[in-house]
Amino acid sequence: MLKKIGFVFSIIFLIGLISVGARHFYIKSIFLEPYKVVEELVQAADQDKSENAHIISEKKWEEISEDSIFSAVRKPVDWNGFKRFIQGCKGPRYSLEMENGKAATHVMKQHYEDTSKSIAVLCMEFDVYNGQQVGLTHMTFYMEKIQGDWKVIGRW
Repeated sequence: MLKKIGFVFSIIFLIGLISVGARHFYIKSIFLEPYKVVEELVQAADQDKSENAHIISEKKWEEISEDSIFSAVRKPVDWNGFKRFIQGCKGPRYSLEMENGKAATHVMKQHYEDTSKSIAVLCMEFDVYNGQQVGLTHMTFYMEKIQGDWKVIGRW
């Protein structure tokens, strides 16, 4: 009888442990979605691909701009300008950096249900001789979750 009770408690403990672990991975995957979209944009621009499906059109922007928190500050994304920005950030003098979404668990829990986000892509320029940073340019994307998908709605 005591063995059966111990077995039942072990099973309950394992189920609880699995559910906590599954929730953590679910929150993490939801939290990382917008960062993956920006990473795909950077890769597409680096490979000189045509316009990306993650960027909304001006027509779509007109439909949703009234409800957007970025409506007062948003500028349209110039895809060719972004490609020049990414492709110009190559070589020994430059380093391309972007936010990757790595965050503490409590931060992910607080923000995984957010429907808007801004994510920066940075191009740092360094002096060839001493390695000191001498310049920084950036492009910050404004993103919103539209009908379940993360979309770039504009830039800063």
